Amino acid sequence: GYKIPVQLEKENLNGPVFRTFQHCWQYHRGTSHGLNCHLCLAFMKKLQICFSARNDGMLRCSGRCETCRYYQETYYPRLQFIHQFDVPAAVVKDLCFWAGNPEMADLCEVEEKDLVGMGVEKIVHPSSLEQVISGAKRMALGDPWAQTECSIYLKNRQLNRIRARLSVFLLKEPLGAFLILAQRELNNDGATGKLPMN
Repeated sequence: GYKIPVQLEKENLNGPVFRTFQHCWQYHRGTSHGLNCHLCLAFMKKLQICFSARNDGMLRCSGRCETCRYYQETYYPRLQFIHQFDVPAAVVKDLCFWAGNPEMADLCEVEEKDLVGMGVEKIVHPSSLEQVISGAKRMALGDPWAQTECSIYLKNRQLNRIRARLSVFLLKEPLGAFLILAQRELNNDGATGKLPMN
Protein backbone atom coordinates (compact mmCIF):
# COMPACT_ATOMS: atom_id res chain seq x y z
CA GLY A 1 0.00 0.00 0.00
CA TYR A 2 3.00 2.32 -0.03
CA LYS A 3 3.67 4.68 -2.92
CA ILE A 4 6.76 3.75 -4.97
CA PRO A 5 9.58 6.23 -4.19
CA VAL A 6 10.39 8.67 -6.99
CA GLN A 7 13.94 7.25 -7.25
CA LEU A 8 12.59 3.80 -8.13
CA GLU A 9 9.97 4.81 -10.68
CA LYS A 10 12.54 4.74 -13.47
CA GLU A 11 16.13 3.67 -13.88
CA ASN A 12 18.53 6.24 -12.48
CA LEU A 13 21.76 6.48 -14.48
CA ASN A 14 22.93 9.80 -13.02
CA GLY A 15 24.71 8.50 -9.95
CA PRO A 16 23.87 7.20 -6.50
CA VAL A 17 20.28 7.08 -5.32
CA PHE A 18 19.46 9.26 -2.31
CA ARG A 19 16.39 9.32 -0.11
CA THR A 20 13.53 11.62 -1.13
CA PHE A 21 13.95 14.82 0.87
CA GLN A 22 11.75 15.49 3.88
CA HIS A 23 12.10 18.15 6.56
CA CYS A 24 13.52 17.16 9.94
CA TRP A 25 10.17 17.54 11.73
CA GLN A 26 8.54 15.26 9.14
CA TYR A 27 11.30 12.70 9.62
CA HIS A 28 10.93 12.75 13.42
CA ARG A 29 7.10 12.83 13.45
CA GLY A 30 5.68 10.23 15.82
CA THR A 31 8.95 9.65 17.69
CA SER A 32 10.09 10.85 21.10
CA HIS A 33 12.69 12.99 19.31
CA GLY A 34 9.87 14.85 17.54
CA LEU A 35 7.94 15.90 20.65
CA ASN A 36 9.42 19.42 20.71
CA CYS A 37 9.56 20.02 16.95
CA HIS A 38 6.67 22.51 17.09
CA LEU A 39 8.83 24.72 19.39
CA CYS A 40 11.91 24.51 17.17
CA LEU A 41 13.28 27.27 14.97
CA ALA A 42 13.63 24.81 12.09
CA PHE A 43 9.89 24.10 12.18
CA MET A 44 8.78 27.70 12.81
CA LYS A 45 10.91 29.09 9.98
CA LYS A 46 10.45 26.01 7.75
CA LEU A 47 14.23 25.66 7.41
CA GLN A 48 15.28 23.07 4.87
CA ILE A 49 18.73 22.75 6.43
CA CYS A 50 18.00 22.50 10.15
CA PHE A 51 21.63 22.08 11.19
CA SER A 52 22.48 25.50 9.71
CA ALA A 53 20.81 27.00 12.81
CA ARG A 54 22.51 24.80 15.39
CA ASN A 55 24.51 27.67 16.90
CA ASP A 56 21.50 29.94 17.37
CA GLY A 57 20.33 28.13 20.50
CA MET A 58 16.78 27.80 19.18
CA LEU A 59 16.92 24.24 17.91
CA ARG A 60 14.98 21.91 20.21
CA CYS A 61 16.86 18.75 19.30
CA SER A 62 18.23 16.80 22.21
CA GLY A 63 21.16 15.26 20.31
CA ARG A 64 24.06 16.56 18.25
CA CYS A 65 23.63 17.23 14.54
CA GLU A 66 26.52 15.06 13.38
CA THR A 67 25.09 11.98 15.13
CA CYS A 68 21.43 12.67 14.33
CA ARG A 69 19.80 9.86 12.30
CA TYR A 70 18.12 12.48 10.11
CA TYR A 71 21.48 14.07 9.23
CA GLN A 72 23.13 10.66 8.80
CA GLU A 73 20.42 9.38 6.43
CA THR A 74 19.45 12.55 4.56
CA TYR A 75 22.66 14.56 4.18
CA TYR A 76 25.73 12.51 5.07
CA PRO A 77 25.45 10.07 2.12
CA ARG A 78 25.92 13.07 -0.19
CA LEU A 79 28.95 14.32 1.76
CA GLN A 80 30.95 11.30 2.85
CA PHE A 81 33.14 11.42 -0.27
CA ILE A 82 35.23 14.14 1.43
CA HIS A 83 36.88 11.43 3.53
CA GLN A 84 38.56 10.12 0.39
CA PHE A 85 40.85 13.18 0.37
CA ASP A 86 44.04 13.22 2.42
CA VAL A 87 44.06 17.04 2.36
CA PRO A 88 41.66 19.32 4.27
CA ALA A 89 38.27 19.02 2.54
CA ALA A 90 34.80 20.32 3.32
CA VAL A 91 31.39 20.86 1.78
CA VAL A 92 29.97 24.34 2.30
CA LYS A 93 26.60 25.72 1.24
CA ASP A 94 25.10 29.11 2.00
CA LEU A 95 28.25 30.01 3.97
CA CYS A 96 27.64 27.08 6.33
CA PHE A 97 29.69 23.89 6.69
CA TRP A 98 27.73 20.74 5.89
CA ALA A 99 30.68 18.48 6.69
CA GLY A 100 34.45 18.45 6.88
CA ASN A 101 37.07 15.73 7.07
CA PRO A 102 39.52 15.37 10.02
CA GLU A 103 42.24 17.27 8.14
CA MET A 104 39.92 20.26 7.66
CA ALA A 105 38.97 20.17 11.33
CA ASP A 106 42.68 20.23 12.29
CA LEU A 107 43.36 23.17 9.97
CA CYS A 108 40.40 25.08 11.43
CA GLU A 109 41.29 24.13 15.03
CA VAL A 110 37.88 22.59 15.77
CA GLU A 111 36.52 19.11 16.36
CA GLU A 112 35.33 17.40 13.18
CA LYS A 113 31.85 16.99 14.68
CA ASP A 114 31.62 20.75 15.33
CA LEU A 115 32.01 21.60 11.65
CA VAL A 116 28.46 20.38 10.89
CA GLY A 117 26.34 23.53 10.76
CA MET A 118 29.18 25.92 11.62
CA GLY A 119 29.12 29.27 9.83
CA VAL A 120 32.24 30.18 7.87
CA GLU A 121 32.56 33.34 9.96
CA LYS A 122 33.66 31.12 12.89
CA ILE A 123 36.64 29.88 10.84
CA VAL A 124 37.52 32.62 8.36
CA HIS A 125 39.49 35.58 9.74
CA PRO A 126 37.60 38.91 9.47
CA SER A 127 40.23 40.24 7.05
CA SER A 128 39.18 37.57 4.49
CA LEU A 129 35.44 37.39 5.14
CA GLU A 130 34.47 39.88 2.42
CA GLN A 131 36.59 37.99 -0.13
CA VAL A 132 34.95 34.65 0.82
CA ILE A 133 31.39 36.00 0.69
CA SER A 134 31.96 37.79 -2.61
CA GLY A 135 33.62 34.74 -4.19
CA ALA A 136 30.83 32.40 -3.05
CA LYS A 137 28.17 34.69 -4.50
CA ARG A 138 29.96 35.01 -7.83
CA MET A 139 30.48 31.26 -8.17
CA ALA A 140 26.87 30.50 -7.18
CA LEU A 141 25.66 32.90 -9.89
CA GLY A 142 27.83 31.17 -12.48
CA ASP A 143 30.26 34.04 -13.02
CA PRO A 144 32.89 32.64 -15.43
CA TRP A 145 35.47 35.02 -13.96
CA ALA A 146 34.97 33.87 -10.37
CA GLN A 147 38.20 32.60 -8.82
CA THR A 148 38.34 28.89 -8.15
CA GLU A 149 41.65 29.23 -6.31
CA CYS A 150 42.55 31.85 -3.76
CA SER A 151 44.49 32.51 -0.57
CA ILE A 152 42.61 33.57 2.54
CA TYR A 153 43.26 33.89 6.25
CA LEU A 154 41.79 31.50 8.79
CA LYS A 155 41.55 32.23 12.50
CA ASN A 156 44.34 30.72 14.58
CA ARG A 157 44.66 30.68 18.37
CA GLN A 158 48.45 31.06 18.47
CA LEU A 159 49.14 33.38 15.55
CA ASN A 160 45.78 35.20 15.34
CA ARG A 161 45.50 34.06 11.73
CA ILE A 162 47.09 31.69 9.24
CA ARG A 163 47.17 31.78 5.49
CA ALA A 164 45.52 28.96 3.52
CA ARG A 165 45.24 28.23 -0.17
CA LEU A 166 41.75 27.13 -1.23
CA SER A 167 40.57 25.33 -4.33
CA VAL A 168 36.80 25.70 -4.69
CA PHE A 169 34.53 23.56 -6.89
CA LEU A 170 30.79 24.00 -7.41
CA LEU A 171 29.01 20.66 -6.85
CA LYS A 172 26.05 19.26 -8.74
CA GLU A 173 24.90 17.42 -5.60
CA PRO A 174 23.98 18.95 -3.19
CA LEU A 175 22.85 21.65 -5.61
CA GLY A 176 24.57 24.97 -4.95
CA ALA A 177 27.15 23.54 -2.55
CA PHE A 178 30.92 23.90 -2.84
CA LEU A 179 33.69 21.39 -2.32
CA ILE A 180 36.61 23.17 -0.70
CA LEU A 181 40.11 21.71 -0.63
CA ALA A 182 42.61 23.61 1.49
CA GLN A 183 46.30 23.73 2.22
CA ARG A 184 48.09 25.80 4.80
CA GLU A 185 50.54 28.24 3.26
CA LEU A 186 53.74 29.26 4.95
CA ASN A 187 53.85 32.96 5.68
CA ASN A 188 56.87 34.96 4.66
CA ASP A 189 56.57 37.27 7.63
CA GLY A 190 57.21 35.07 10.65
CA ALA A 191 54.46 34.69 13.23
CA THR A 192 52.49 37.88 12.45
CA GLY A 193 50.26 36.25 9.87
CA LYS A 194 50.35 39.36 7.69
CA LEU A 195 50.39 39.05 3.93
CA PRO A 196 53.68 40.18 2.37
CA MET A 197 53.44 43.51 0.56
CA ASN A 198 53.65 43.29 -3.25
